[in-house]
Amino acid sequence: MVGDPKQTTEPFTQTRKERVPKEAISRIPQGQWVFAGIIVCIAYAAWFAFYAGTYEIYTGLAIWGIIPLAFFLLAVAVGLSFFLLRPAQLFIGTYAAVSILPFVLFGSRGAEALAVCIFFFTTYFGYLLVKREQKLLLPFLYSRILRQGMPIFFSGLAFALAFFYHSSPAGQISQIPQIPKRVIDIILIPAEYALKPVFGDFQRDMKLKDVVDVSALRLPNLLPLPQSANVPPELFAKSLQEQFVRFPEKYEDKTVAEFLFEFVNTQLNAILLPYQNFIPFLYLFSVFMVFKAIGIPLMWLSIGAGWVVSKMLRGAGIIRISKSTVEKEELIL
Repeated sequence: MVGDPKQTTEPFTQTRKERVPKEAISRIPQGQWVFAGIIVCIAYAAWFAFYAGTYEIYTGLAIWGIIPLAFFLLAVAVGLSFFLLRPAQLFIGTYAAVSILPFVLFGSRGAEALAVCIFFFTTYFGYLLVKREQKLLLPFLYSRILRQGMPIFFSGLAFALAFFYHSSPAGQISQIPQIPKRVIDIILIPAEYALKPVFGDFQRDMKLKDVVDVSALRLPNLLPLPQSANVPPELFAKSLQEQFVRFPEKYEDKTVAEFLFEFVNTQLNAILLPYQNFIPFLYLFSVFMVFKAIGIPLMWLSIGAGWVVSKMLRGAGIIRISKSTVEKEELIL
């Protein structure tokens, strides 16, 4: 009889009963444990690289090139684990182990503990979304299924990295509102060229006391005396130099760029002083958005790289696509 429910549900029930013992923790294949160990090692390398860069254990551009590469490899491994790690208990145990090192490196205070917990739960929620999409979509389409879970994983990762960076020495220095000195140097480049026709010896790396002397010597040429005035140019220059605005002695040995850097940022801090209670929250949100923006191209690159890796592993016979019976509900008249 075609509409007999026993005939339609019995194969699924038998398959499910046969599958459960094989997915018991004690019967997990060795390859699953190896893959879980690889994920933990990659994650530990990524966490340590970020710790080494933000806590200035290693300095230079090299460490900041290693950090995105390490998290890119972690994202590829996470994407594959959404499909390959089973049962769910193994997935939970793997990412619980992944979350241990941040507690050790960054501390277990309230903010850091919250960041680690959010990273763990967003990763698990991404795993659940992928499994749900995998059940709804009958053919196995790697990229289409994975894009359901990877965005929330990268959001949790960006949130955790923002908190870790905020509490690190590098973050504490960066969160002081200031205009970088490099920006001041760039602004002074056109100013230097504009002032050269007037003050031929002017340079942005000149000391302030030299700028005062050069300005006093050049001003007589810009402000010529009337023909009737019987004042020698040298005396007029000396008079201007004496009346020229003098900077405090503590600034005289600083360069123009250094003086402007301190002056502009002092004024900026004075303006922002009434709003200083809100600055840490705005800074944390801005850091989160920066990591989130960096994560968007990394997410798509990791999905593409994971698809290539899965094809290579299938070609090598390490992984394979299996077909399973799916319980499906239908309306029958």
